[in-house]
Amino acid sequence: TELIFLDDGVIHTLEIEKELHYKDKNNQKHTLQLKQRLNLTYSSQRAKKDRYNREKALKKLQTKIEKSSSITKDDLKSSSYAKYLQLQKDCNISFTLNEVKIQEDAKLDGVKGFLTNDFSISPQDVITHYQNQYEVERAFKISKTDLRIRPIYHRLENRIKAHILISFVSYAIFKEFERKLKDNDIEFDFSQKLLRDIIKHMFAINIDGKLMYLKFDDIQQKLFDVIYS
Repeated sequence: TELIFLDDGVIHTLEIEKELHYKDKNNQKHTLQLKQRLNLTYSSQRAKKDRYNREKALKKLQTKIEKSSSITKDDLKSSSYAKYLQLQKDCNISFTLNEVKIQEDAKLDGVKGFLTNDFSISPQDVITHYQNQYEVERAFKISKTDLRIRPIYHRLENRIKAHILISFVSYAIFKEFERKLKDNDIEFDFSQKLLRDIIKHMFAINIDGKLMYLKFDDIQQKLFDVIYS
């Protein structure tokens, strides 16, 4: 089936069925039927980037071919341009560009596939969830570093759960603070880590049940106003 992508946002969906063969712990053979859905989408910006990367790789590869002694095993393993190489074996090994593979590769410029076994959500939702991957990875990074969710030294189940809960709530507070900064169009030229260190040094004194805040500098005052806005 030939798929046609004319405009940004066009999505084609293909259903894939295949068998997975495996052995259990008793060395018994089993077959698992797998059903997946491949969502293909197109982006003109991605197509432009794909063409640029290929042309850059071909230019580099052509230079290496002209100096055949400079082609190494690493070049043959490199996914960026090894697929464009054609090896000619005779008395002397030589390399040429495989024009057929180059043309076939160009047909996929701008096309990206999203494979899933979840048929309950729409193709657009699959793509949207994938685009949130950066935020998911960032959440794990912050949890493991700044919030120190790991290592866990507790043994009791309740304490382990409490430790994870505190880290989760801390991240939720951090995201809410980040949202308020964005809503108020406040940006800083320094890192989020330094920003959190600044917040750590905002102090108050409890006098008769009332908090008396110590004097803030300009940045601290701006953060305080955002937090309590």
